[in-house]
Amino acid sequence: METRARILDATVSLVNDFGLDRVSMSAVGSRASVSRGTLYTNFETPDSIMAEKWLEDGERWLAAVAELNFSEFSDALTGAFVDVIFTAPRRLELFEVVRPTLAAAFAVARESGPGGVEIFTWRLAIGLGSVFLQSANLSVNMDLQRSVLELLRNANSASLAKNPTSGELLDDQVDIAGTLEGDDVRQQLIRAAVIVVANAGVENSSSLRICRLARLTPGALPAHFASLDELIAESFRFVFDLIIEENRREYLDSLSSPHRAQELARAIGNSLRPERTIWRKLRREMLVASRANVAVRQQVEQLLNDTDQRLHDLLVNTGFTPEIVSAFLGVNRALTLGMSGLFDCGLPVDTVNHYGLANLLATSFGPLRDPQTD
Repeated sequence: METRARILDATVSLVNDFGLDRVSMSAVGSRASVSRGTLYTNFETPDSIMAEKWLEDGERWLAAVAELNFSEFSDALTGAFVDVIFTAPRRLELFEVVRPTLAAAFAVARESGPGGVEIFTWRLAIGLGSVFLQSANLSVNMDLQRSVLELLRNANSASLAKNPTSGELLDDQVDIAGTLEGDDVRQQLIRAAVIVVANAGVENSSSLRICRLARLTPGALPAHFASLDELIAESFRFVFDLIIEENRREYLDSLSSPHRAQELARAIGNSLRPERTIWRKLRREMLVASRANVAVRQQVEQLLNDTDQRLHDLLVNTGFTPEIVSAFLGVNRALTLGMSGLFDCGLPVDTVNHYGLANLLATSFGPLRDPQTD
């Protein structure tokens, strides 16, 4: 195998195992069995290596994502490309190659005719969210997601209903950054941790960076938290508690309203609003870190399970069967995660009319139908 191919394969393996944030050039050289001089003659950074690999296989891989069929790709490459997609928004070298690929695919879908861009966006979002959850060893029912993709694959413009009303977005959403403002030192540290982790990732966060943003001395953190890990975990919990009421209301509206599809489409639009920028970034970085950090994965899994359980119990109490609620929450988790990932990579998913697909999902996909209305 030629030198560049060995370097590419070694980097893919490392990124899959540890995440791009934890991969160094020395680790790449060691795994590829090449000297430092040879390594730097070919590439400058792990990002440049993954950028080349993306240019080779990214377009075909995205097509596989929309089908959840990765037969021609190794598990290692799929895991590594998931990391590339979700870290690209804060890694310029990767963003410069990922965004054009996504934009080109979006343009092709738009040119395919009415409804093409909506169908493409949902298929790619559900596929991407599902693969991300699976790569992070978090719960995802891939058979269910494939069933939804099969439904979407067979959709066309004639099957997509028109939105009967404008479906205004909610106007009372929580501004996370604003909620965390205050003079209390503990709150200042949590707010700073949320912002640092959201923008830099868990692995790139430090006590000094957080204290500097909070305009506090480095000694402030150990006076209020046992460790940096405890502060980061508390920042996760704090943001989840802020957002859960909004999610609870949106999910409840989506399932219980006679205008179910309209409410679901509205919920997707709300998830992309500026007020949720920090929330989207933080959730993304939590999941990125959970791919290679067992402690973070346990925290994230507990938070997600607690959120879903509380929503599950609430929705079941409104009269829906546990099976319907579980299916809805599973599809929604993948859909909103993937939609946020595409949005943060520069794909204009906020301009897509989501109503037609939401209506198709709400009325046609068996596990999500309310048996009382069939």
